[in-house]
Amino acid sequence: MTTGVPLAPRVSGGELPPWSRADVAALLELHAAAGVLIDTRRTYDAVRRFR
Repeated sequence: MTTGVPLAPRVSGGELPPWSRADVAALLELHAAAGVLIDTRRTYDAVRRFR
């Protein structure tokens, strides 16, 4: 996984450096993992309510 994905301006003029393909892939993977985590937690909470 890529480290140092540019999220804040680091060059003069306030422009963000462009994201590489690896940066985009890492962010998409993070997005997918967060979705799985949220769905898993919702399922767990639903099961707990019926105990």
